[in-house]
Amino acid sequence: MSRWRGVLLALGALAYLLGTLSWLHGERTLVAPRLFPPGSVHNTDPRGLSLAYGYLKERAGTAGVLALAKPLEPLSVEPGAVVFRVRPDQRRARAGVRAAAALLTPGEEAFVRAGGRLVLAIDGRYGPLDVKLLRSGLTRKLFPLWSGIGSLRPEPQRVLDGPGLAEMRAVFALADDAIVSRQVLGRGDVVATSAPELFENRLLREADHLALLAALAGSARPVYFDERAHGAAEEAGLVSLLAAWGLGPTLVLAGLAAALAFWRARARVGPAEDEHRETRSEAVDLVDSLGRLYDRTLTRGEALQQHALGFERALQARAGLKGEALRARVRELLGAPPPGVRSGQRELPPLEFARRLKSINDAYRRLLDARTR
Repeated sequence: MSRWRGVLLALGALAYLLGTLSWLHGERTLVAPRLFPPGSVHNTDPRGLSLAYGYLKERAGTAGVLALAKPLEPLSVEPGAVVFRVRPDQRRARAGVRAAAALLTPGEEAFVRAGGRLVLAIDGRYGPLDVKLLRSGLTRKLFPLWSGIGSLRPEPQRVLDGPGLAEMRAVFALADDAIVSRQVLGRGDVVATSAPELFENRLLREADHLALLAALAGSARPVYFDERAHGAAEEAGLVSLLAAWGLGPTLVLAGLAAALAFWRARARVGPAEDEHRETRSEAVDLVDSLGRLYDRTLTRGEALQQHALGFERALQARAGLKGEALRARVRELLGAPPPGVRSGQRELPPLEFARRLKSINDAYRRLLDARTR
């Protein structure tokens, strides 16, 4: 039985180890804000992007739609992907930008130049770009791009501003100012708009907003929505961290050790282990050892004296008596003075010892009977 128990324990340990390593290998922890902010694909209120995210996921021809929770660079997304960054938190989205006048981080610029597209839908200052409000105006198309899209109805009406516009071409304008602009970099481009509401749940169905979303996403291109710009972050799993720290061989050795333990538990070496377990209480052994000690060190008379003194202390604690009143109560219950050893007598005869022991035990019994009444 012990052999099969060892085999089962080894199998369970090995399965647990393999399952844990497998889970940790694919682990990616998404650390997001407690409440999803405007512009997040996880936000289902009017200012969220849940409808745009769901539409692109279900649209035929899309190569895949995901939320991005790590820094944008060529190694973090596929070449030629489209990244939407809607209502970004500038402190998080622009971490790593070396100069305030730079629009992109080095990694973002490398991603765009390799053929990627970054869509910036901002509602405030973002590096060299800014926005300003207009009271009223009609949108019009200035550059023949994205055919079939001609009507945009942003609410509120904002336009792009700032020195970053000098390197961009206006595609749509509101009154005399750009509302959607584009900058070509290498094989890719950056599209900036001052109207993030165009992609949000509240206005996505209005005018040509949905068509603009589809045109920016393109066809057969991976699409990402940048959630890191809203405070989300992806942390590497434990296996990735251990590998980065050079502890990969440790994991291999742990797996080999588990396999060796399993192999070792398959066959019994030597005689079977005795499965006998001691069931006696330790209190029994303690009382027995104390009895043997008292028997070797005390005479019968001395033992009776200790027994009578124990009864006297029990009576004092029970009745609260002291002095002569206590001694009188002891004599009453014992029927005689506390037994002792007379001068010159070394040991009590067995019959005398038994009689006096019975008187003390009877007194204990009367004391316990009085306590339970």
